[in-house]
Amino acid sequence: MRQLLPAMFAAFALAAGCAGPVALRADAKSIPVVHESDKPLHCKVIAEIAGRGRGKDQAAANQNAMNEFRNSAADHKATHALIESETGGPVGTTDSMQAFVGGKALQCTDGAGADPFAEAPADAGAAEAQAPTPSE
Repeated sequence: MRQLLPAMFAAFALAAGCAGPVALRADAKSIPVVHESDKPLHCKVIAEIAGRGRGKDQAAANQNAMNEFRNSAADHKATHALIESETGGPVGTTDSMQAFVGGKALQCTDGAGADPFAEAPADAGAAEAQAPTPSE
């Protein structure tokens, strides 16, 4: 019975939603989080992503949710994580707080180089060579 008690407690804690801090993985640290108003222009949606977190206070819950959100973006090899919705608040009548971040994983280019999502013209170089030059 003594050996069974810790296992039962752990199962109850998981079922009740008790979770430790969510660590931000190294591959997710370089992924910027953006909103619609500040996302790059040349992006392709590659996945729907979400992050959920709990904590002793709202700041901890928000951080856990954001870390899970960015980790999910990294799982999809995204260059950016677009936030579309955020919520948070108390967990029932407990002292714990919860947070949710939902959005999309994006693959974006800066527009300075070739856009991998655009179709290249069939013969762009020939069109430039044939362009008329002004005469003096």
